[in-house]
Amino acid sequence: MRRKTALILAAALSASAISLFSCSDKKDSSSVTEGSFTYEIVSDHATITGCSSDVYSDIVVPDNINGVPVTAIGSNAFYKCFGLKSVTIPSSVKKIGSCAFDSCIQLTAVSMEDGGVVTIESMAFNDCDELVTVYIPESVMSIEKMAFHDCGALKSVTIMNPECSIYDQNNTISNSYSGDDNSADYDGVIYGLAGSTAQKYAKKYGYKFQADGGCFLGDVNEDGILNASDASAVLVAYSKLAVGGSSGLSETGETAADVNSDSKIDSSDASLLLSYYSYKSTGGTDDILGFLEHNK
Repeated sequence: MRRKTALILAAALSASAISLFSCSDKKDSSSVTEGSFTYEIVSDHATITGCSSDVYSDIVVPDNINGVPVTAIGSNAFYKCFGLKSVTIPSSVKKIGSCAFDSCIQLTAVSMEDGGVVTIESMAFNDCDELVTVYIPESVMSIEKMAFHDCGALKSVTIMNPECSIYDQNNTISNSYSGDDNSADYDGVIYGLAGSTAQKYAKKYGYKFQADGGCFLGDVNEDGILNASDASAVLVAYSKLAVGGSSGLSETGETAADVNSDSKIDSSDASLLLSYYSYKSTGGTDDILGFLEHNK
């Protein structure tokens, strides 16, 4: 009798422990499929957890589902979406989960809206063979292990946050990687601010780095926006230089004005800026570096 009572008591305690664990871990969540995406809705926010096989070409991640903000792209959400070519991520999304876009072998461009993503988790863009250019906005505080590992076509990575935490390993950003001797290779350029963590990362692993002193390519008037005003500023500077005067631009403005990187400021730079402005105005998703790469 004592043994039976003990067994009943043990079972009750075990059930209680399971119940307590479940309660502490329980979330008011539901799974919803709308369009090509599957979401997990938890209280007042949603995470994209998967996509259907009909996701092809270019997608724009919605900023809400049923009035609930989409705040994360979950782990493996777009894993092996072979037809995906470009993705635009709204400012509502604060996290790109591990392996979120792993093996998206046709993905060429990623656009993250300013003020959005804070964390890019491990292997988020691993093995994206055709990814050429990535613009990482100032909101991003951390880029985790192997985030851009083995991206064979990657040519430019712009990291706007000068204090962004970049996982200290040579294949966090890489075109190729060999596990045999733990060696990685990246032939592109990392862009960022002078003295930034991006510069320190590039220097440590022998990668090319270009600092624009706080002004990024094309932002001639240094207002943080690329538009027709920058093209106009290039033409004014060109006209002054053509008659032997000074450009009238600051040193960083002159760096930004040389859009085609031919070490001079002329009408071709203005033309490229106008073309880029027109491209963005009609829904283009590449940053200026990606645009220039695709329009050589």
